[in-house]
Amino acid sequence: MNENLKTNTYFEARPPQNESTGFSWGRLVFLGLMSAALSSFQLFWLFVPVPLTMAILIYGRGKGLALGVLGIGALLVLSLTTQIYPLAAVTVFAGAFIEAAILGEIIIRKMNPIKGMLVAGLLMLAIVVAGIATTHFFGKVSIHEATTQAVTQFIEQVKSSNTEIMNGSGEEARIWRDYMEQPGVLADKIIAMAPMAIFGSIYFGLWLCLFIILRNSLVWKERLNYPYVLKDLIEFRVPFNMVWGLIFGLVMYLLGGTLYGEQAEIWGETIIYCTGVFYFFQGFGVFSELLNKLRLFGFTRAIMIVLTVFTAWRLIALVGLFDVWFNFRKYFKKKNDEGDML
Repeated sequence: MNENLKTNTYFEARPPQNESTGFSWGRLVFLGLMSAALSSFQLFWLFVPVPLTMAILIYGRGKGLALGVLGIGALLVLSLTTQIYPLAAVTVFAGAFIEAAILGEIIIRKMNPIKGMLVAGLLMLAIVVAGIATTHFFGKVSIHEATTQAVTQFIEQVKSSNTEIMNGSGEEARIWRDYMEQPGVLADKIIAMAPMAIFGSIYFGLWLCLFIILRNSLVWKERLNYPYVLKDLIEFRVPFNMVWGLIFGLVMYLLGGTLYGEQAEIWGETIIYCTGVFYFFQGFGVFSELLNKLRLFGFTRAIMIVLTVFTAWRLIALVGLFDVWFNFRKYFKKKNDEGDML
């Protein structure tokens, strides 16, 4: 076969029959600008990979990856020359671009979304650990020193903008004054809590982005013939044996501090939160079935999901834990499968 006839290359990532699209270059740039805007607001950092992933799925790997690389370069120049765009936001955009590339591969390679999320999480954890190790061993300052400097700067900002708190006589003022005198103590706590924060944010971020991407699959699905739907992600189930890890974490959290010191208690809490992320995914599936049973869809359903995810996530995780034994979904299932109604 003539090599020139092969169009489904790595950077094309679309079947030949769907090669033409109705999307313009202006919309591609708009997706990049949307991610850049989201990365400048901490509240929306988890959503930054979504527009970049959409660009990869709609336009193919080549254009999508080029958008990300050019975007990083443009934002870096903008940050260094004008200081209009914060350097931290450039870092967020770059990290989101890596996550978007991984999410795009899950869809393009037609991986099950749950398997893809688990594999992607391990890959991103490896990248983060490698980055931290490189910074620690080859950077000008250690991780602890860098964290202490960042804490000191943050405390100074709090001191200048909240003088009434710092000069007060309450418990909060006393804590902040202690941190001012010993910023290394707060830095130690942040470093100790970092593993659970990194693990949880990576997996929750992947799950959230996949949720949004699959929820809006009509935009790109006909180009890629992806065989899975949102329901395949929502029906996440935690293996029963993971409960032993949770029990071990609870024992360490409750007794480790007394027997082995504060570090054992922190590791116990880390295990609880890391396993709790997956129980949250299972609990959300139960919550989704409940919304189906109550026939809550559209805008009302969206509001209920947002409020529940960000205000009652512990309750959702607890429901997911008990669902391992009680299978709550069987009480909400309808006789006829209504499809992907999320």
